[in-house]
Amino acid sequence: EKIENLLETKNRTGRDLKHTIQRKKNFRNPSIYEKLIAFCAINETGTNYPEHIYDPFSWTEDSFYERLSKIQKENHEKKQRERSNKVEFISATKKTTGTSSGASTSGTSDEAARRRRSKWDVTSSGTAALTIPQSAVQTIASVQAVVAANSKLVTVQVKKT
Repeated sequence: EKIENLLETKNRTGRDLKHTIQRKKNFRNPSIYEKLIAFCAINETGTNYPEHIYDPFSWTEDSFYERLSKIQKENHEKKQRERSNKVEFISATKKTTGTSSGASTSGTSDEAARRRRSKWDVTSSGTAALTIPQSAVQTIASVQAVVAANSKLVTVQVKKT
């Protein structure tokens, strides 16, 4: 309705809302958005739907995020207080392990040490243990073949080790 009136005024008088706003000194600042909303009397939270389909003002205060956040915080603090009030009783006896379980523990630690090795670990000969997959070797060979075929375009030197 408001927009229709502004459009009708523009067509009737030739007065353009955009030029009117640009000429006013009050609108020449960074906080123009709030002033435009007030000047045009626009309801930002409104809707074009009829009230029986959707009413944006029907929400209670508990539906907004400030109130929801406050309720969540209160519930979290309540749970923390309940947890801190509980006392847990732990027995003071030490559990002993048998010799058979001790042997299996050392076996698993050796196995875990072997698994933790990476390709960068140094072997007994003092060199890094590195395995190049066959697909990488084939890729290098195919790149060398392409470079050799197009030697006029690219000059590349690859050293084989």
